[in-house]
Amino acid sequence: ELLEANFDDVTENSPFTPDEQKVIAGRLQELAEHTRRAYSLSGAQMRVLDGKLDYLVKAAGRLGRIDWRNAFAGAILGFIFTAALPPEAVRDMILVLSQTIGHLYGLLELPSG
Repeated sequence: ELLEANFDDVTENSPFTPDEQKVIAGRLQELAEHTRRAYSLSGAQMRVLDGKLDYLVKAAGRLGRIDWRNAFAGAILGFIFTAALPPEAVRDMILVLSQTIGHLYGLLELPSG
């Protein structure tokens, strides 16, 4: 659903507000912490994920909403595919992501179970 967000709410490639940028940074940090606790990723895999999340935090300050969402999809899906995560980890990561930033795109909170 995050990739198919309702564009009635995001009709322009408008920039994120400073407050939204702070929310994005905090929630992506929460995702990294959740991933560290929940999965047995190697140090190299976590460095790659941290690098992608750092890129996304910085990109939120320079890209518009639509461009950032596309960068987000590429970065996260690229990580998921290259890390060869098990299906339950992929599902959980996508759920956590949709719960943490979906509201920026007009999505309702998804159930956690």
